[in-house]
Amino acid sequence: MSYPSASPLRVGSAGTLDGKHYTVRGRAVLCTEVDQETDYWQEFNLVDGAGGTVTLVFEEEENGWAWKLFKLFDPSCPLSAAEAAAKRVGQGVDLIGRSARVTLVGRSRVVQTEGEMSEGMARGSVADYFNADAAGEQLVVSWTGSEVEFYRGRKISVQSVSAAFGLSRAVLDPGRSSWGGASSGFQGSGSFMESSGVKFVVIVGAVLFFGWMFHGVWRGGESSTTSPPVKLAAPSFRLANGARGTLAGTDYTVTSHALVEVAGIGGKFERHEYGLVGPNGATALLIHAFDGDAHDWHLFRPVTSPDGLTPLAAASKRASDSFALDGATFKVSGLFLCQTLAQDGDPAATPAQGGVLYGFVARAGADTLLARWSESALALRVGRALPEAEVLAALARKPEFVR
Repeated sequence: MSYPSASPLRVGSAGTLDGKHYTVRGRAVLCTEVDQETDYWQEFNLVDGAGGTVTLVFEEEENGWAWKLFKLFDPSCPLSAAEAAAKRVGQGVDLIGRSARVTLVGRSRVVQTEGEMSEGMARGSVADYFNADAAGEQLVVSWTGSEVEFYRGRKISVQSVSAAFGLSRAVLDPGRSSWGGASSGFQGSGSFMESSGVKFVVIVGAVLFFGWMFHGVWRGGESSTTSPPVKLAAPSFRLANGARGTLAGTDYTVTSHALVEVAGIGGKFERHEYGLVGPNGATALLIHAFDGDAHDWHLFRPVTSPDGLTPLAAASKRASDSFALDGATFKVSGLFLCQTLAQDGDPAATPAQGGVLYGFVARAGADTLLARWSESALALRVGRALPEAEVLAALARKPEFVR
């Protein structure tokens, strides 16, 4: 099974988390075997100004994604490696002065590292572990040979992580992925933590971490760490506000322009979006480099959302989901996050500068549906690709170059 070499945090990132300023010194990808499947997760080695360390874990659980923060501690009643190895799921254990219940027993393996990790976190290293729940706190006991380590941790909000490291809070849930999700783990110099069933849902304005998708691509096997893909710049050519012409049988005037950055699983790219006005004030949206291709143009017209497709419902869509619209069945083909980098012209015709929207693309034959939403509003547009020659013949009478 493949695992993502992409990362939601980059080595070298710095920020204040849980009241302390940390620098991300290292990252590791780990795996475990659960029910004959391999599950993967990521661990980040955070170091504060005094040299203290904590481990931040990013994992997919049964119902979504979660972040957890763990620290080494000295238990009130230490266990030997032999005593730890004798523990079974359901048994009690007293490590912090109150009873905890063992919830998972297993073995983890390090499959990839970058930067500085703790001792024992070399590629290929293996650790035995058990996880225990203590009234909301997660305890991890791990051992290699006779050496035993004890960790205690808790879930932390995505808001906290995004605020600490300056990453977007609004991200796209990749759904069930090759990471698995029945269980994942934590390994310091050999420790592990289980999935806790926390639901990390993509909802409007709330939080799922896009970062790992946009900083890299997924690869199969145990490949080495790769650099993030280069963001594709928008085409240098742009249409002029005020340009007039006929597209798809309708006379339009360009009223605004927006430079939009789009981020998805394949990486980032920029595109031009033009607000158009037609007869009787009818509006349309012309997008150049819709999927990043400099010769691709799509013309979209607004459509009414079907009953029940709220921003929250749109946020729950996953790749390959289908739904009906105006008698056609659309299938979701892509999920994305977009941000307007620059905007000029009619502010109502294109996304506002600095604005962030979440969205998906769905297709039904030659028709493409573009869905984008914020916390309070959802906009749907349906359109088709246009020949580049038709667009240029109609509207490229006053070209402007922006790069």
